[in-house]
Amino acid sequence: MPLASARLLHIKVTQVTSPRQRDRVIIVISDPSRIDLEWVLPLIDELAAENINLEIFDFSAPVPRDHSNYWVRALRLIGYEPSLSADLEPVPSSVARTLDLMRSSKNYALSLLGAWYFSAKSPLNALFPFTSWREKKRREKIFGLMESASCIFTPLRKKDRPETLPEGELLAAARESGVPIIGFPMVADQFLPHRTVMQCDYALVNTAPQVDTLPAHRNTVTVAAMPPKFTQRWLGRLNQIYERLAEAPRLPADRDIVLVILKNDTSVIWSGLDFFGTARHLIDRLLIDGAFLVLKPHPRQSPSALRRLTAGLDHNDFCVAEGPLSYWAQRADRVVSLFSGGSLDALAVGKVPILFWPLADSFSEKMNSERLDDSFAKLDESGRPTTRYSELCHEVTSEFFELPSSIDDSGPLERFRALYPATKDCRQIKALIPAYQQQRGQPHDQL
Repeated sequence: MPLASARLLHIKVTQVTSPRQRDRVIIVISDPSRIDLEWVLPLIDELAAENINLEIFDFSAPVPRDHSNYWVRALRLIGYEPSLSADLEPVPSSVARTLDLMRSSKNYALSLLGAWYFSAKSPLNALFPFTSWREKKRREKIFGLMESASCIFTPLRKKDRPETLPEGELLAAARESGVPIIGFPMVADQFLPHRTVMQCDYALVNTAPQVDTLPAHRNTVTVAAMPPKFTQRWLGRLNQIYERLAEAPRLPADRDIVLVILKNDTSVIWSGLDFFGTARHLIDRLLIDGAFLVLKPHPRQSPSALRRLTAGLDHNDFCVAEGPLSYWAQRADRVVSLFSGGSLDALAVGKVPILFWPLADSFSEKMNSERLDDSFAKLDESGRPTTRYSELCHEVTSEFFELPSSIDDSGPLERFRALYPATKDCRQIKALIPAYQQQRGQPHDQL
């Protein structure tokens, strides 16, 4: 669907349709860094292009919610302004949203006023049973939404969300109403982040081998589906969407362009390593070779850490990029990454990354004592420490970074395609959506 003709399909949650008209697909996002939105946005775009009735809920905390985030702006460009938990309140949405922001305020008086509305201990209960009235009306509103719901997509967690949280409240109503729940992974990866998973009807995983390793609930069907952002359809949309949202930095034509994928400084992988020392060593080493660097921060990278990392660098030698990694990987001559799942985004467009992660002695000690999660690093057959991406990239695990002397990309690309076969669109996921099948006069395929 051309961006110019994108339609605003957002429908207020107060609208209740006939129980027979279960045509609305609800999609929940709840991570303030927008990692979950990055995974699911290509699916939203595809469903919108096929005129599926969508409702997007943003259940992240009101203060961390960043409306300037690239993925939020992309969602708006596609045609959606997310509903919030406050929109499910029995008072006007503008009032509820203001109260929700007030209770998160650093100003004690404002936070207290906001809390009076949401708290079960509210002084308003002294006047009349306000809390029970609010809970009853909110429940009615949520169950009214369920009457038109075809299914709900929600980030796949390792355990059920408490019903005291908006996400858990919505999912509990879905289960009671018989609305299918589809859990989607927050990141595209060939390793599962969870040992156990929440209760849902369908648990989406990124690769076929993960189907047999995910310990799902008895009534949960595990489905392998290509991550939407790796589909040919979405990769073909990257330039169009990016150019509508941002002015791409001008890259020099007479220098090698190197995309540098950063890892957030607060990650557990920096145990025994220094983020700033490691990342700055990599940057300085690449600049010695005369490259122009496109620095891509991690979604959870703090602005202050990024400023510290780039302090003293000549702005003629680098730029800081936002948006899809695959977009920048296409424009780069080489991709160099710290330990990051973003390596897969480069592989999706045919660029094999060079992964720099000095495996310090502390990692070897932790691996030998089995105190380090093997989803980060492991020992190979010879007992040498290696990263989990060792077969999909060119590793540099020594203390000092040097570009590999000879590089053969055929092996990593072949192994990537074995895990992530080229797929035209999100048809595996859409096959699970009752409204999608009903729109085409087909029965819902109970996989």
